[in-house]
Amino acid sequence: MALLGAGAIKLIKSRKDLIASGASMAWAEDFSDGGVKLIGLLEVVAAVGLVLPWAFQVAPALTPLAGVGAALLLLCAWWFTCAGRESKAVGGPLLLACWACSSRSAGSGSSDL
Repeated sequence: MALLGAGAIKLIKSRKDLIASGASMAWAEDFSDGGVKLIGLLEVVAAVGLVLPWAFQVAPALTPLAGVGAALLLLCAWWFTCAGRESKAVGGPLLLACWACSSRSAGSGSSDL
């Protein structure tokens, strides 16, 4: 839900509105309008990919792949957070990346968890 909500906001609002919304979106100054929309789209696709294939048992092998993709996306967010102006907000992306990795493991069907 976090990825879906975050991605939807980036798709709905303009980059200028995101920047004006507060310090937590200051990173958007470093990206173009299209770049912010692409990040939002990737977040939405990752969120959908984590849930729908597994829930409906239609190509459930996509769930672990979406988990890996979400983890990579969130690790990039963590890196930009560390390198940028938002060093106090480092925990969020890292925590979500760990969650995405656990979703990848849970969705893989391994029985040793």
